[in-house]
Amino acid sequence: MKSVLFFTFLTAVAKSAIIACIGLLVKDHFKTFLTLITRKAIPESEVESVNSEKFNNVLKWIGIAIIALGVCMTLTAFASFIAGIEMSSNRLKLNF
Repeated sequence: MKSVLFFTFLTAVAKSAIIACIGLLVKDHFKTFLTLITRKAIPESEVESVNSEKFNNVLKWIGIAIIALGVCMTLTAFASFIAGIEMSSNRLKLNF
């Protein structure tokens, strides 16, 4: 049981790291993020037309929100890790 909870912890940490990396791509490298999604290069004229200050500010906050989601997922993953540490044996004993 402890090994299953440890594997759950590792999986959750990996997923949250991927989400945090996507947040960094959105926040700092929006053109790279668009190229990654569409799998073709975005022309400079299309990127420059939407390159206003408000749009960049909104993208920055969206990126920060996605990064915060990744951090919260990591903190949630520690619940399974702590539950695995506090188990006294490999069998789950339920005493009512």
